Amino acid sequence: MKQLGWVLGAAALVWCAVLTWGGGTASTPALARGERASVAFVHGDSLQQGYGLIADLNQLLVQQVEAIETQLRAQAKPLQDEAQELIDYAQNENPSNSELNVARERMAEIEELLSRYQAQAERAASNREQQMQNMIAQTLRDEIALYAAEAGIDVVLNWGLSGEGVLYGGEGFDVTAPLLAYLNERHEAKKAERRAELEAARDTTNAN
Repeated sequence: MKQLGWVLGAAALVWCAVLTWGGGTASTPALARGERASVAFVHGDSLQQGYGLIADLNQLLVQQVEAIETQLRAQAKPLQDEAQELIDYAQNENPSNSELNVARERMAEIEELLSRYQAQAERAASNREQQMQNMIAQTLRDEIALYAAEAGIDVVLNWGLSGEGVLYGGEGFDVTAPLLAYLNERHEAKKAERRAELEAARDTTNAN
């Protein structure tokens, strides 16, 4: 029976997802005033390994998955026993063709039920994992933002094997909107030139 241990890497996946998050989507009044951002960094691997919330929720997830697996085994056991009885009957009792057909039909039903129970168990485990991910992600965002505000930090960066990224960014230093406007302005100015380059490259490919 397929195991459900695949869900237990949730904490690492959550951490990587949080690294891509940056607070704020507004304009950049701080930059417009010429202010410098106060930037700090954390060793994300240490933070991930040492944060009690992640350890506690991961332990809870292990317990929940074990309970799901126990329930799955309980559901599957009578069906597996019945399937073995059908196999023994077909091999040792010299059944007629009609009896074999009935046995085959029942075996197909058992296989379908086992697959259904397996899928249900995997969905239940995946739902538990998603709930844990959501809680960790939201809590990390709130707590890091609160710490940054109390410490007077505008941007918190991650540094470590868990990946590089922004854990927190003050709204006044979010350059998404002006950068996007800058990129699109330059794109419009060079659109015809770049299109001609692409067309020329395509023609060269076709000529070969």
